[in-house]
Amino acid sequence: MLALLGGKNGLDTSGSQAWHLKLSYDHYDSDGDNDSSGTYEEWWAGPKKYKRIYSSDTFHRTEFATDKGFFFSGDQKWPQQVDEQVRAEVVNPLYTAASTDPNTKLDKIAWTIGSTQLPCVIIRQTNRIISDNGLRKYCFGSQLQVIRYTRGLGWDETVYNDVFTFQDRHVGRNVVVTHAGKKYLEVRVTALDVIQTGAPDFTPTPDAVAIGEVIELEGREVAEHLEKPMHLDDRIQGSQGKFVLELLIGKDGRVKSAKAVEGPEKLRRAAEDAVRRMQFRPFLILDKPVEVKTSWILDVHKRLVISIPKSS
Repeated sequence: MLALLGGKNGLDTSGSQAWHLKLSYDHYDSDGDNDSSGTYEEWWAGPKKYKRIYSSDTFHRTEFATDKGFFFSGDQKWPQQVDEQVRAEVVNPLYTAASTDPNTKLDKIAWTIGSTQLPCVIIRQTNRIISDNGLRKYCFGSQLQVIRYTRGLGWDETVYNDVFTFQDRHVGRNVVVTHAGKKYLEVRVTALDVIQTGAPDFTPTPDAVAIGEVIELEGREVAEHLEKPMHLDDRIQGSQGKFVLELLIGKDGRVKSAKAVEGPEKLRRAAEDAVRRMQFRPFLILDKPVEVKTSWILDVHKRLVISIPKSS
């Protein structure tokens, strides 16, 4: 069922079919106010041949993928969590389903969304008990090929409305994401069409520069690459404190350096040693690994430990 959803929803990113997509979106803060809006546009002709334009109230950047490498113009910072999520919710609605955690299994469940009950695939934990409400799940519509609802990472829930067919795949024209029950993101497909042979020109503009060896990331993308969580030793186990750490993750996914910039002074060294034990999947740009700079939060309340990437 999950494989069927993945193969029939979103857009083809294998490179077998070329497409052009334009999205508009609104982002809402915790009070429900529309705090930012923007557009995202992409021309896709293969995993190493595309052009992407991010344009919002605070972020403007154009990216080019070519056989000569990855180039970008505009803002130097990397797209943030919201920028990436806008694309992912439409292009790959099952982007949160991938997991390298061996302590999971797939199961079937009927789940009620509003007044409608839908057939779903749920990802259960085998090493701990978590209520179904908090687990990732992916739900079909009345036609078992069409995705209508996902419960992803954290408290995000996504509903796909006005679903239409493009290149034998199903795409939600209006996508609404809520976070902890409050509207968080609304994405609208304003254009989706086939790219004709030879168009467009993917050549980087004269002001575009090649990507460096190190990129800065925050939020969800870093968390999705985590393969091996930290282990707390006796110096910090059973203590209490909140730490913010600056990490440099190497090309092999190992933490090369960790520096605590906030938190109890006497426990900073122990917190640094703890996060150095984390292991990530390598971060790849056009199949080449890069180093990643990021911030991490370690919140210790005696036996309860919250370990999450820091987001702006």
